[in-house]
Amino acid sequence: MAANHDGAGQVNLLVDHAFPINVERAEGLVSGLEKYCSGCSVEEGSFATVELTKPGPPSFNALLSSHPTGELEWVTAGGPSDTYIEPMFKTAEQQGREEIKFFGADAEPAVLQNISEGGLTQATLYSPFPYATWAAVDEVVRQAAGLKPWKADELPTGYITPENVAEPLKAADNSEPWAPKSFNFKAMFEELWSGS
Repeated sequence: MAANHDGAGQVNLLVDHAFPINVERAEGLVSGLEKYCSGCSVEEGSFATVELTKPGPPSFNALLSSHPTGELEWVTAGGPSDTYIEPMFKTAEQQGREEIKFFGADAEPAVLQNISEGGLTQATLYSPFPYATWAAVDEVVRQAAGLKPWKADELPTGYITPENVAEPLKAADNSEPWAPKSFNFKAMFEELWSGS
């Protein structure tokens, strides 16, 4: 968002406060914008998970109603998370709000497809949940063996845009979790676990 606005722009952030990870992500996003986009303004609102089952969703429809065409630039929701972004970009497209750009996280298939098709979603982040699962097993085994655990709370993420969406989308189409080829965590852990 910062890179596409030369240090200025409007970001609307709908946060689902029911999940601590969403709150932390939102705080990180705001902190990043303060650092890299000092001229960006952030308008934060609330979003409840239950809204995902309703048309619109209601909080997003309210945002659209209160911001006529031309008053919304970037929208992200959840914390951000693609789970929240998907129904929003579909609603925006149905209402002809083509000026809105969306930013998500977690690289969900529908969002990857929207990026690939030149839709309203401009980017998403790959969150390494499969890697986190393997790392958790490694940590448990280490601690059970009386070994010191390692710092595993900083996970590698990937930035997915129209320029590089093809590979993650192909993995999603094959129901595979995508990970950058340069980071073969399975091979890394298998080598670690092959010893004594």
